[in-house]
Amino acid sequence: MILKVASFSVLPALWWLLALLNACGTGANATAYPYTVYRGTFIHLARLNSSSAKPELVRKQGALWVSSEDGRIKGYDWQVRDDFSFQSFLSRHGWTDADVTANDNANASTKVKVVESVDERNEFFFPGFIDTHIHAPQFPNIGLFGSAGLLDWLNEYTFPLEASFGSKSDPNNQKTDPKDAPSEALRVYDQVVARTLAHGTTCASYFATIHVPATNALAAICHSRGQRAFIGRVCMDNRDQCPPYYVDQSADEGLNATMSTIDYIRALDPKGALINPIITPRFAPSCSIHSLDGLGKLAASYNPPLHIQTHISETTEEVDLVHQLFPEATSYADVYDKAHLLTSRTILAHGVHLTHDERTLIRERGSKVSHCPASNSALGSGLAPVRIMLDEGLTVGLGTDVSGGYSPSMLEAARQACLVSRLLGYSTEFQAMTGNSSSTGHEKLSVEDSLYLATRGGAAVVDMADDIGGFDKGMIWDAQLIELGAVKNSTESPFDAAGVNGSAGRIIVKSGPVGNVNLFGNETWQEQIQKWMWSGDDRNVKNVHGLPSSLLAASSAPGVVEVDLIFPRNDTFAPSKLTPIVFAIQNPSLVQSLNPVLSWNIEQRGVGANDSINTSDLDLSSINYSSSDPYFLYESTSHLDTEGVFQFAWTIEYSNCSQDARTDGVAFTCNSIHHSLYFTTKNSTSQPDLVAATDDDTCAHSLCQA
Repeated sequence: MILKVASFSVLPALWWLLALLNACGTGANATAYPYTVYRGTFIHLARLNSSSAKPELVRKQGALWVSSEDGRIKGYDWQVRDDFSFQSFLSRHGWTDADVTANDNANASTKVKVVESVDERNEFFFPGFIDTHIHAPQFPNIGLFGSAGLLDWLNEYTFPLEASFGSKSDPNNQKTDPKDAPSEALRVYDQVVARTLAHGTTCASYFATIHVPATNALAAICHSRGQRAFIGRVCMDNRDQCPPYYVDQSADEGLNATMSTIDYIRALDPKGALINPIITPRFAPSCSIHSLDGLGKLAASYNPPLHIQTHISETTEEVDLVHQLFPEATSYADVYDKAHLLTSRTILAHGVHLTHDERTLIRERGSKVSHCPASNSALGSGLAPVRIMLDEGLTVGLGTDVSGGYSPSMLEAARQACLVSRLLGYSTEFQAMTGNSSSTGHEKLSVEDSLYLATRGGAAVVDMADDIGGFDKGMIWDAQLIELGAVKNSTESPFDAAGVNGSAGRIIVKSGPVGNVNLFGNETWQEQIQKWMWSGDDRNVKNVHGLPSSLLAASSAPGVVEVDLIFPRNDTFAPSKLTPIVFAIQNPSLVQSLNPVLSWNIEQRGVGANDSINTSDLDLSSINYSSSDPYFLYESTSHLDTEGVFQFAWTIEYSNCSQDARTDGVAFTCNSIHHSLYFTTKNSTSQPDLVAATDDDTCAHSLCQA
């Protein structure tokens, strides 16, 4: 639960009410329609029931409907083929034409919004991609590798860039407000989220940096843009392995900073509907044993335990370094296991050089693997034996690993997964693993395999296999609308066109709005999907669909009670025989669980002993709130009918709800919030600009959370 208090600027005296409502609004949300019906072509991968089963693309045409209440698929009707059958579908559900809208201009009578894919443009709905491993701050370094391997690349390119995300005014990493992050960090993070969404990535597991404000900013940006994300503040306290300019000062400092980001993210999205924290030791060499142990305990202290992400066995050089730093451990995986970091909610990136025993340990712990083929190839790390992992029962998804990976596109990661698997059979390391001197072809990943890893596989890796990655009934609607473009049916001979035989020079035909996917009309739908995977890019993504806007807003709103001082404000206004004292309470239905008491006091300054001229104490939990949100609380004073300078002070006090039966288990970081302001009354004062006076940018916020 969060209690937030804001102090606004200024409003005049008795005639303020109508202007106030016009300026501030009533707080009511835009009308939301109960259902969205998606009509057209739907393609996804069927859920696998065993490790030996092969992924299969499934294509359905018709309609499915999604509830705005929880964002989940409530049903589908594959008999809907044309407008007539669609009208019958609407009628069977009790919906009429008057209930339906095809745009966002809903009104109180709107019950259904309809979104369609268009067959003539070869459009279809496909599950959103899930990027299980991406470094958000490294986005500016995409395509920069030099000739370095992993460890040299980190020191030459990665650490200097990530270090720049800290604030020069906060060298000890004590601040938490996202607004304290450098402007360049905010710009980079905004581009990362925008570009990954443009490529159809509706869920990402992000590594941030060691800096709390920038990490919190990444969470806020993901939340505001509607991208599902796991946000991890990177932990790295080993001074022998980390650069002196970019390192946690101690294990305890790193743990405290991590807890700050966890608190912020859980306050931002209390239900975890969209944004969740994830414990992020960078990799074993960057962390002390104390740090690894502390992070394992921290993850386990929550219910359910927090997710964990880190790297493992990316290069042979890295594996050798781990053996040197942790001689007591039997393997790289054992380092994490001893720190209780191998759990069913752990994501292990790369795993290129895992031994059979390590893979067995990872499977037994229920940990998952993020396969990052583009990065592994770009940095020369090796070829991960994904087929062996799958055959042994490991859960595997795909990651772009920006910026070791050179593209934020999950289609590129899927392509590279296929290509790497085709080279794997020629690897002596793979031949030693399998005992075969030549390839049997079993190690190769198909288009279906790679797209499964990018959707359902990724969903399982982030522990959301029942929620996203497919279009099963009851799953969250999390999708992208793909367009491959209409087939050109030109009958004109190229020999009849101008420019042939050199008469008009060379004619350059550029890829159009749907990119490099070329359809000629004779492809099966499966072949169209193959062309999309091998040639597609962000130009084919026409839209992404996730949580309804009403549900997205509710993911944070139910845990927030905001108390705003509307009047008086920091300004000068005319004296009045009866002056209003006005507070606005947003989300008033949650007030009773906080047991708050609002106290205010007015003192005239510079006169005598600055005595109080008016005080009031209000038990907010005893107020019978109306259905309006915000709820306006009115009082008045008759002591401001003279000129002078006055101080208005107010305090919110609230009890720890865990001390009674109302809300068990809720504890606060503070139990009161205090604010004060000064204002002046002066005869012949002009009226202020009410709209400007109620601008949110003039607010000074104070926050306590539970």
